[in-house]
Amino acid sequence: LIGIESQRATGVLTVVLHSFFFFLLFPFSGFERRNDTTMMRVRRSAFFAAAAVLCVFAAGYVEGSSSVTQLPPDWVHTEPLNMPIKTLMGPGPSTAYPRILEAAKQPLVGHLHPEFVKLMSDVQDQLRYTFQTESKYTIAISGTGHAAMEAAVANFVEPDDHVLVGVNGIWGERMCDLVQRYLGVPVRMVKPGGEVFTTEEIEAELKRDERIKLVFLTHGESSTGTLQPIEGIGDLVHSHGALFFLDTVCTLGCVPFNVGSQGIDITYSGSQKCLGAPPGSSPLTVSQGAMEKLRSRKQPPFTYYFDLNLLGEYWGFNDNPRWYHHTGMVTNMYTLREALSILQEEGLEKAWDRHRQAAERLWAGLEALGLELFVQNPELRLP
Repeated sequence: LIGIESQRATGVLTVVLHSFFFFLLFPFSGFERRNDTTMMRVRRSAFFAAAAVLCVFAAGYVEGSSSVTQLPPDWVHTEPLNMPIKTLMGPGPSTAYPRILEAAKQPLVGHLHPEFVKLMSDVQDQLRYTFQTESKYTIAISGTGHAAMEAAVANFVEPDDHVLVGVNGIWGERMCDLVQRYLGVPVRMVKPGGEVFTTEEIEAELKRDERIKLVFLTHGESSTGTLQPIEGIGDLVHSHGALFFLDTVCTLGCVPFNVGSQGIDITYSGSQKCLGAPPGSSPLTVSQGAMEKLRSRKQPPFTYYFDLNLLGEYWGFNDNPRWYHHTGMVTNMYTLREALSILQEEGLEKAWDRHRQAAERLWAGLEALGLELFVQNPELRLP
C-alpha cells in the first residue's frame, strides 16, 4: 500500500489488519471449545463481513483515484487572449508592421510541404539581398538572435581555438562565455563602454598571438550604443589566416554593410530588431572559407540542433532533396518573409537612410532637453 493516498490507504489497511487478527485469535477463544459448528458459522460470517467492508473501502479508493493530481489553475483567465497595443522603443522586439502580424494568421503547413520548402528558398534569397552576399550558406536559425549566436560558436569554434573577442559591452562578454563553453580560448581585447576598436589595435593582437583563428566584433553594441567601423577589417583578418566573425543583430537592415565585399565570414542577426518581425528566427550567413573550417573539424560540433552540416540538408546546401532535421518555425517563417518583403520593396539604401534620419532626430531632441549622449562621436553611434 506504499504510495497510495494516506487516508484511503489507512482505512483499507485497518480493515485488513482487523480481519487478520480476528482469524488469528478466534480459534483460541473459549467459544471455539464449546461449539465447533457454531464457531465455524461465526468465522464464516466474520470473513464475509470483513471481505464486504474491504470491498467497500477498495471501491471507494478506486472511485476517488485519478491520474490528475494537480487542479487546473482557475485563477488564470481562459477567454481569448487580448494583449494591449504598445509602441515598443527598446532595442527589441520592435513594433511590427500590421502586415507582418497579419502574415502570422496564415494557416499552418507542414515543415516539409512543398509550399514551405519554397518559402524557405525565398527567405534565403531575401536574406542574401539583406546581408549583401551570394553565399548559399544563408539560412534562418529556429530561435531568437541568441540562437544564431550560439550556432555560430558551436560550429566554428573548435577545442583550443584562440578567438580574439572585442569586449566593449555585454555582447563581447557573452561571446567570451560562449567560446569557453565550447572549449575555445577567448583572447580578450577590451575597451571601455562607448568606444570602438581600430584596425591598428586588432592588428597588434593578431601579431601578438599567431594562434588566433577567429576575430569577433559586435557591429552594433546595444548595451552601450556604439557602431563598430568594419571597413578593412576583413582583409586584415584574412591576411593573418583567420576568419572575420561579426554580430549584426542590431544592424541588419538599418546600417550599411556588405558581407561579400567587406570579407565577413560569419555573421548572424535577429528578426525582432531592425527587420521588425516577431522574435523567433535568426538570420545567419557564412562564407565558403568558414564552411571549409567546419568540414575539416576533427570532431563534430558539440550540438545536434545547431549543427550546420545537418541544418544544411534541411536548407538545401547541397541541392539534395530536403532532409528532416527539426520541425521548422512555420509561423515565424511567414513573419520573417513578410518583414524581408517590406524591406525589399523599400530598398536597402532607403531603409538605411530612414533609420539614420530617425536616429538623428532622436539625438537632436535629447540634446535639446539638455541630455548628454553617451557616445560622443555621431559616426560611432548605433542608430
